[in-house]
Amino acid sequence: MKKRLFLLILASLFLVSGLFVSCSEKKLEFYDDPIKITVTVVYEDGISKDYNISTKHAILKGALVENNLITGEETKNGYFVKAVDGITADYATDGAWWSFYQNDAMCMEGVDTLVIRDGDVIKIVYSK
Repeated sequence: MKKRLFLLILASLFLVSGLFVSCSEKKLEFYDDPIKITVTVVYEDGISKDYNISTKHAILKGALVENNLITGEETKNGYFVKAVDGITADYATDGAWWSFYQNDAMCMEGVDTLVIRDGDVIKIVYSK
């Protein structure tokens, strides 16, 4: 009985210490070597422009800011993109926003947490 209790406590300690280690790991911010991504911006009129970017940033926001492609502001919910390539999308004025896609899939997280990899294709679309 005591041996079983001891093993249960020991297993619990391993589990809890593993949770602390995994929760304290810092998210990758930079790669050692540059990666290449393609960013396609689709403007309100449907015209698109491609940008071939080489960056060491592992997070999309860093690569886009580094190349002067986005501006925005930090909010309690993350980085809010206001303008792409100098064009502002203002939901309050005309119901427009910028939607982001990674390899043809709509992004389910913000630009300040989205991990990019070599060869990724990012599409930024002016949407209403």
